[in-house]
Amino acid sequence: MSKKQGGKAHAASCPNCSREVEDDKDTGCVLAALVQVIRDREELTEEQVLAIHASCDADALWEALAPVIDQLQAGGFAWNTPHGEASVSDQPTPSIDPLPASQLPMELEWTMGDDGPELGVSAHGYFVVKPHLDVGLMNKVDPMECWGISPTLAKLIDDLNSALPEALEDAINAGCLRLQQAAGIRDGGYAGIYFSDAAKRVPVSEVLAEYIVRDVNTTRE
Repeated sequence: MSKKQGGKAHAASCPNCSREVEDDKDTGCVLAALVQVIRDREELTEEQVLAIHASCDADALWEALAPVIDQLQAGGFAWNTPHGEASVSDQPTPSIDPLPASQLPMELEWTMGDDGPELGVSAHGYFVVKPHLDVGLMNKVDPMECWGISPTLAKLIDDLNSALPEALEDAINAGCLRLQQAAGIRDGGYAGIYFSDAAKRVPVSEVLAEYIVRDVNTTRE
């Protein structure tokens, strides 16, 4: 049943379907179904359950449920396909051995994303930095079927993009510590403030991205 629009319902009515709360235990009302779960837990009295039902802010509830409904629509909760086989999103992730850079089947590249550099490869006319997602970055896919990217290459891309921000932190921390020790500075508070500015962090991250791309591609050649 769709969400009821308008102002708040009377305190004794369901804010979702406007039926009397006392008579709403067995209807198809979505809110009633959720309240029934609370009732089945047998942790509250019936009076407390009815009070929760009557006082619920249905609009806020629907906003909280929206991401879950989106995931449901995308098949995120499907545990079996029509043929009885596990869906792609629910298949266990197999153990994948690292791909040596010398065996990289295509050239590694980097581009500037919203939050900093992103590493990836060009495939099917797109620059792919998240090989386990589709073009819209919404749905999980098989990298080989969607992009022609092997599981080992997909793992390498994922690992590098995960490691890049950590490498940035390592570089900043190690560099600042060395300089602080040379200057006799024991408090690293100013360094934290200085490098909290993205304008100062991003160029360092770009240098690291450019380095690893060149190193990987040189090894590959």
